[in-house]
Amino acid sequence: MAGYPAISVPAGFAFGLPVGLTFMGTAWSEPTLLRLACGHEQTGRVRRPPTCRPADVGF
Repeated sequence: MAGYPAISVPAGFAFGLPVGLTFMGTAWSEPTLLRLACGHEQTGRVRRPPTCRPADVGF
């Protein structure tokens, strides 16, 4: 609503819980934010796939 774009990326884990990093910018700065977020994800390599499975609902 405010017109400030933001993008969140995985930043690591603290006490076994995922932590994110949010890049925020000024109006119309989406291309720069996407480049920053992509670069961070490619160099950080901190994302891990989830290890839990959904519960069986018994249908």
